[in-house]
Amino acid sequence: MTRRILSRDEYPRLVGTYLEPLIEALPLDADVIVVEDANGVIVGCSSLFHRDHVEGSWIAEAHRHHSVVARHLLKGIRDTAQMRGTERLITASMDDLMTQLLDKLGATLLPGLHYVWPIGKES
Repeated sequence: MTRRILSRDEYPRLVGTYLEPLIEALPLDADVIVVEDANGVIVGCSSLFHRDHVEGSWIAEAHRHHSVVARHLLKGIRDTAQMRGTERLITASMDDLMTQLLDKLGATLLPGLHYVWPIGKES
């Protein structure tokens, strides 16, 4: 077994892995780590990259069906992201209204559950 960083021109080799839906979305600073068997076949992969993440978006129950709060919040997120030079954001949905909004905004649903993984001492 060998482990290495995959070059961008090799990303088509990720078809059939969990990274397949992200091939076009992976930022230029992404490192795709692969494990290859003795024949050079990818048998494991993961990616590591910096990405702005929108977390904790919330609107008070009394204001959820009034678009003014959502418009202000979305404008603030978009303006801040553009100020930071961000082209794509990662976020999650906690309810049907947020899912509908993200669909309307053209967001792409990613597979799996998302976690925060503290990196430090090995456990």
